[in-house]
Amino acid sequence: MLIDESKLPPVLPLRVEFQAREPQFIAAFPGSALHGAIGRALWKTVCAFPRRRECAGCPIVNRCAYPALFATLAPAVEGLERLGITSQAPRPLVLSPEEGWTRPSGHPRPINEGAMIPFRVTLIGRAIEDLAILVVALRKAAEGGIGRTAAQGPEKPAARYARAELTRITSADGSQVIFDAADQQLRACRPTYLQPSPRPEIDRVSIRLITPLRLVRDGHVCGRPRPADLVLALARRANALAELYAGGGEAVDEAAVERVAEKFEVAECATRLVHVRRYSARQGQKMDLPGVIGHFRWRGGAALERLWPLLRFGELVQVGKGAALGFGRYAMAANDP
Repeated sequence: MLIDESKLPPVLPLRVEFQAREPQFIAAFPGSALHGAIGRALWKTVCAFPRRRECAGCPIVNRCAYPALFATLAPAVEGLERLGITSQAPRPLVLSPEEGWTRPSGHPRPINEGAMIPFRVTLIGRAIEDLAILVVALRKAAEGGIGRTAAQGPEKPAARYARAELTRITSADGSQVIFDAADQQLRACRPTYLQPSPRPEIDRVSIRLITPLRLVRDGHVCGRPRPADLVLALARRANALAELYAGGGEAVDEAAVERVAEKFEVAECATRLVHVRRYSARQGQKMDLPGVIGHFRWRGGAALERLWPLLRFGELVQVGKGAALGFGRYAMAANDP
């Protein structure tokens, strides 16, 4: 079996909406700002020992939502090195700007008062249990702001961030309201389980990159990723998440799916390199993160059908370097002409 869906962790993708309470400028790629704001808000909400410099060694590190979601330490489990997991583990929370909210030009986006700022948050495995705490953190993050005020302008250092409000959380497809600011009620939401099912008849697929994709090959970010590059990165990510958040066990045969992906025919690869600049508070410096945007069109017939569950899983959990910061989100269309 190439892919055992029953070993993949459940996921809960959510659409979150902040509403601007004053005019402001949002970063060209808001993923980093969202990650930083939500992480700070969660830390302020749950940290019992705020004078500590790091979570490692804290007496309640294994019971606290902040390290679980934003500073996830690798467990002392033998064999994690083969999955590329050392001291830090892949986060069970990933976020992403919605489509159209990444500006390749790099210029901040002006936002009027009252405008909605949408983004996606996906919880993986046990992180789903922290939904209520996350909602509290999202409210605080919105109040603290993620954009620069219009008075400061788009480029000046932020003396303060522009105010916003958490107004609504829904399921990713918008069919179910999880939280609404009007009634302050948090409703249960069923997570997504990828269960074994008949493969659809697929001859070709179009993959659209919603946020920059950062796949590394030979020490460099791939400017024109091959199908095998994406599929192998997905397989490794799926196995790491299965090991950490679904009870362990290999969910994907990495070597086998790579061989299958090599059978794909690339009908189109329209990508270009972009550079995302962010400030890392942890490292205390500005960082330049290259990635690619654009789209692919692949033909694969039976090979594509065999890998379809893995590609669907990647739609939800993202792929490549910086997935927790919002990179590597894509959307697929099967049999797209």
